[in-house]
Amino acid sequence: MAIRTPEFCSSLPVLDAKGKQSHSIIGTSDSRLRWREEAQRRTEAEKFLKNFGQIFDESNDKMSLRRFNSIATLLSLLVTTPPPSATIPRSRNISWIDKMLLPDKFAPEYFMRHFFHDADVRQSLTPDRQITAKLQVHYMTLAAQNRIAQDKVDLARLNARAYVYNIRNYRPEGWHGPFVLEDGVMQPNWVHLAACQWVISANVYQRQRVGHPYPTPPIGAEAAWRGSAPAEAISRKANPSRVTKDGIVDWAGVEGIWRRIVCFMDYRDFHEYNFHGHRTSGGLDTSVFTHPMFNEATRIITMVLRITHSMPGEAPFEHRPRLHFQGVSVANDTMISAVHGFVCMTPSGYVRWHLVTRYENDDRWVTEAVQIGEPGSAAGFIGTWTGNNHEPDDPAGPTWLWKIADVFQIPKDDALGSLNRNHFGFPEDEDGDEDDEGDEDDEEYDEEMDEDEDQDDEDEDEGGSMDGSDSEEGGYDEMPSLIHISTLYDLD
Repeated sequence: MAIRTPEFCSSLPVLDAKGKQSHSIIGTSDSRLRWREEAQRRTEAEKFLKNFGQIFDESNDKMSLRRFNSIATLLSLLVTTPPPSATIPRSRNISWIDKMLLPDKFAPEYFMRHFFHDADVRQSLTPDRQITAKLQVHYMTLAAQNRIAQDKVDLARLNARAYVYNIRNYRPEGWHGPFVLEDGVMQPNWVHLAACQWVISANVYQRQRVGHPYPTPPIGAEAAWRGSAPAEAISRKANPSRVTKDGIVDWAGVEGIWRRIVCFMDYRDFHEYNFHGHRTSGGLDTSVFTHPMFNEATRIITMVLRITHSMPGEAPFEHRPRLHFQGVSVANDTMISAVHGFVCMTPSGYVRWHLVTRYENDDRWVTEAVQIGEPGSAAGFIGTWTGNNHEPDDPAGPTWLWKIADVFQIPKDDALGSLNRNHFGFPEDEDGDEDDEGDEDDEEYDEEMDEDEDQDDEDEDEGGSMDGSDSEEGGYDEMPSLIHISTLYDLD
């Protein structure tokens, strides 16, 4: 995989036939963009998509180099597109991306090509699969999905579930999450992230069809645009410098209120799939996901976060220090837990979120996630959760978080500074490393998850198109109408 070019680099990457960058330098003192090269790349991509974009050859396992580079060009625009402003609320780059991905120019099957395979055969992470998965995560829309045959949509959902609930995909060398080490550089595993996104999206749309008012995560090119979150617009007016009251620059847009979706299987099904579903071919038996009694819960959570301190960023991202944060997580009026973690840049140029959920004095669950698009994007960040101690039989699943309100939208009597009282016993951990203490067993897992499983038993409705008719595509949430935020801190 290519190393991602930061926003201050002089040129965008040129890919070879293997999807590798022709040069590995990710930082340079030259701040000029090579306009001619970039114009040529975009012109070539537009010409190719106009003539051949609609062609989808399912029999060909490998994409042509021209198609690969056309998709790479579309994805590269997010890096060089500046955030919205009062004078430029809508980017022409984003409009061009939307135009290139219209059905008359681009075959929608390419958004899910990485999941069109035999469900029982383990697939390798080829550059072709990774780039179409990245395309799905950043630019997939309901309009594109609705043009894909239902049997392919169902196959994609099956393969996404099979991937995201397979504990073999949670490895120490990938931070126990959706990352993969390539050529000594940690990269996002876009196939894993696409599986997370598709599982969550399918579950949300399924529940909306039966009348549950589940929120729809923002999707599409504009949602992946830097600074596109509505809360970011509030912050740009109230605090243009993004400096917190403690003097820390909140470059990632951490402080405020976040919506979170978490999905998980019944642990008995999870255990059966991972420990008793082996096939002679080396893959796992995916029939558990098509069984009439299969159960998958979807939980809606609201979080409030504030930055506690920062640490220097690593080169070439010194301007983006590691931000450590604390907060609270609310599933309903009675299920309140503490969270802490950090956000930083990876060496390859992506935004990594590390989030730990804490019950009493036990760091129980850990989330590893990647920002969709650029910092401050409306789409937020997506990734995986699993046990904090990384035991062999720990459950795992997908999660998605997006910001719905900035700190300046929280009433003053609900000040986030009350977290300084440290009601939750956060570990004194300056490096944000995981706490090795804590114990978790199947009974604890079942106790916390059962109430959601009982509700989701009523929601299973596998058929039909996920048209999202009950919610606006990519709709943004209003301020949450939960318990008064100040009461979240008065727990002594």
